[in-house]
Amino acid sequence: MIKIESAGITDIGRKRAGNEDSFFIDDGSYLYIVADGMGGHNAGEVASKIVVDTVKRMMGQYTGGNTDKIKSIQDASIHATWLVSSILEANRLVYGFSRKESSYEGMGSTIAAVFLTSDTLIASNVGDSPIYLIRNNDINLLSVPHTAMAEYAAFAPAGAPPLSEKFRHTITRAV
Repeated sequence: MIKIESAGITDIGRKRAGNEDSFFIDDGSYLYIVADGMGGHNAGEVASKIVVDTVKRMMGQYTGGNTDKIKSIQDASIHATWLVSSILEANRLVYGFSRKESSYEGMGSTIAAVFLTSDTLIASNVGDSPIYLIRNNDINLLSVPHTAMAEYAAFAPAGAPPLSEKFRHTITRAV
């Protein structure tokens, strides 16, 4: 088995008045979640908390054998299906709250989550929160940044002009 050392801390940063980050780390269950509320939108701190609490709760149910709410994911392992299903449930709840409460309208969050099994690391993300694998003095990005700039770079034809820097942090997907 691999040795895992984890720690977590959040920071308001330089632009926001409040902290919209939530996280969960558990070396016992091998589940690690970071959610970042969408700044500039309503209730990002509420959305990120819903995301973390939901994924944590659903993964606990799945690992405990209760898979009633699991969504079928084609060509995915059972453990990857658990993680993706948990994120889908978080998305459903965030959207539901945003539709019921006017102060939550438009809220959203990114998520970066990792679940380890005895032989596999499963990483999933929505938005621009990165997931890195650090091993043997190498750092590798595992996540896919869902930003306008990253998606443009991936699909633009050779020689196309680059996007303006103002699109650097414009996310294309969120919970």
